[in-house]
Amino acid sequence: MLLADIDQRIKLCTKCALCNSKKNYVPGCGPQNAEVVFVSDAPKPADDNSGIPMSGDQGALFDSYLDFLGLDSETVFITQAVKCRAPKDRKPKKKEINTCLPYFYQQVESIKPKLVIILGELAFNAIFQDCTFAKCRGDLLTKHQVNYTSTYHPGHALRMPTVKIDIVDDLKRIREYLTQLGVKTNA
Repeated sequence: MLLADIDQRIKLCTKCALCNSKKNYVPGCGPQNAEVVFVSDAPKPADDNSGIPMSGDQGALFDSYLDFLGLDSETVFITQAVKCRAPKDRKPKKKEINTCLPYFYQQVESIKPKLVIILGELAFNAIFQDCTFAKCRGDLLTKHQVNYTSTYHPGHALRMPTVKIDIVDDLKRIREYLTQLGVKTNA
């Protein structure tokens, strides 16, 4: 299935109440042939307004992640575990996450990336139930023959600047993974 077909399914989704509170669906953006996929938790207000993930202040910090890794925003796919913003910017409920997560897995199956980089604890815990974010952050993990790693969400770094040192360490490890996996970078 192509990303365009998955996008259409997402934009027609009414499987949970989040479809009633959002301004825009936020299915993700990037090319079908992306070697790297980034996945975060759920749309923030700026994402909901634009329909594009990683908008606003967090987007500027996310761009610095890309620069550090030698990646270009036009060559990666950026998505979220949940495709609609929750009311009052609350965290998505487990049922909402579980309802939306199959769309993420369809996107990954369609793209077949060399690496999926999970941004933040909520997205990590949605994808991996057998390892905590605190324990496995930055590790190279495999699930369904797909390589995953993780670091803090840019929004978390904006709220807690002390984690920026950990993010730099994570990004150094991720840069090594990109090289090991044969991902083309600008570095």
